[in-house]
Amino acid sequence: MNQTRNPLPTKHRLVTVAIDAFGREGFDVGIRTITSRATAAAGIVQYHFGGKEGLREACDRRVLAIVDRVLPIFFPAEGVVRPQLADDDDFESVLYYCMRSLGEGAPLARPLVSRLTSHVYGLLGSNRGESPDELRERARRIVRFGLGATMLDFAVGRPDGLDPAVAFVMTAWETEFLPLIARIEENPDMLVETNAD
Repeated sequence: MNQTRNPLPTKHRLVTVAIDAFGREGFDVGIRTITSRATAAAGIVQYHFGGKEGLREACDRRVLAIVDRVLPIFFPAEGVVRPQLADDDDFESVLYYCMRSLGEGAPLARPLVSRLTSHVYGLLGSNRGESPDELRERARRIVRFGLGATMLDFAVGRPDGLDPAVAFVMTAWETEFLPLIARIEENPDMLVETNAD
């Protein structure tokens, strides 16, 4: 019997497969589905991660590590530096996982929004003598509106494949976030929330 072995360690393979499965099918996908796709025994999730929740936490950690790596390099104020945002084919799965987490309010959502807000905060100029709190609030508003538009775009036209996923993220950054940053620099009150009484 000639069986081809997957060169990735089982633990790494499980997280990779789980990111894809959770992102595409939802967080209700079963452990047996994930282990089957990862060509691993069903009990291995318990061994490596303590269960499904531990596996999800490992997925979140990997996705946040990727976000921390790519945000400062590929998303400057001038636009996306290079079209190839990922070093491997996992980019599409990570995009789906992030969108699923944001849409469902999963544990990853808060740190993801926080990192994106911090990144946008770093791109904002402070030429008007605004306080750090005012700049942070502007960054929060940009992320709120930019992510909202991006999530709507994702919901109506999910990219299928690595190149379309990369193009989707580039388009979101260049057509949603960067214009908001430029407009809010010109008019800081543009996205101010008002109470309608």
